[in-house]
Amino acid sequence: MKMDSMFVRSRRRVAVLGILVVAASLAACGDVPTAEIEAAHAAVEAARVAGAADYTPEAMAALDELSSQVTAELAAQDEKMPILRSYGRATELADSLEALAMSTTEQVATAREEVRVETEQLVADVRAALAEGEGLWTEAPRGKGTSVDLVALQGDLAGVRTVLTEAETALAEGRYVEARAKAQSALEATRGVNAAIRNAIEMQRRIG
Repeated sequence: MKMDSMFVRSRRRVAVLGILVVAASLAACGDVPTAEIEAAHAAVEAARVAGAADYTPEAMAALDELSSQVTAELAAQDEKMPILRSYGRATELADSLEALAMSTTEQVATAREEVRVETEQLVADVRAALAEGEGLWTEAPRGKGTSVDLVALQGDLAGVRTVLTEAETALAEGRYVEARAKAQSALEATRGVNAAIRNAIEMQRRIG
């Protein structure tokens, strides 16, 4: 009888121990870190809206890569039996993603300002180049036999002024990357026209 009682108590201890092990396992597994993931995704979206793809493309690529890692880790845990799932790594990745996204947003603000300043200078350079071209225009050789097609160059300059206006509009509206690209294009075109006129003037002087 005593042996039977001991056996029963032993079995109960094993059962209780088993429950405790399962409970501990479930506690260790935890739940999907929904709050952390939502915070990370919100931070990434904020960086994207701020213009990370345009102003800090490398940082944006890093965010996309880390976001993919979070997704992959969650998918890997989802494939496991519930008792075997562990979201510690997913939580760490989500926290890292949020921190990187917040840092990226700060970088975007700095980069935007740098591009704005650069673009303003480019616009000023285009205006200066156009003014120089107007001075050269008065010296450009005219008439048959000249080596410069003034009509074509006039068309080029008209196009430059259109692009410059577009650049100024984009700049005023805060679309700095677009404004910079247009201003750079306008500057290159204006310098090309000016160079053509200078060459024509020099050749005419040699002939004359």
